[in-house]
Amino acid sequence: MKARHFFIFFDGAALTLLGLSHGIALEAWLGAVNLLAVCVYAIDKSHAQTGGWRAPESLLHLLALVGGSPGAAWARQAWRHKTLKSGFDSVLLLALILHIAALAHYH
Repeated sequence: MKARHFFIFFDGAALTLLGLSHGIALEAWLGAVNLLAVCVYAIDKSHAQTGGWRAPESLLHLLALVGGSPGAAWARQAWRHKTLKSGFDSVLLLALILHIAALAHYH
């Protein structure tokens, strides 16, 4: 599968999972979206180093915003990916704050 098609698949998968999130357990959703975020960050970092087709930042932000912020934050630090991009910090930090607030509210 070409790298470009691979990331288009992940865009579609993330949006599909977002639509199905109401029908599955919250824990399963969070596990899946965090695993997906880690995988996409790893692949994007690999492609950044080899000159391959890159994941759109909108996909990385979407994964963080729909529940994958812990996985995205972990992967970002583990692979030192997008750590120098200041605007990228804002969206990830916002997603983390929103998720912590939601957990605090519902527990």
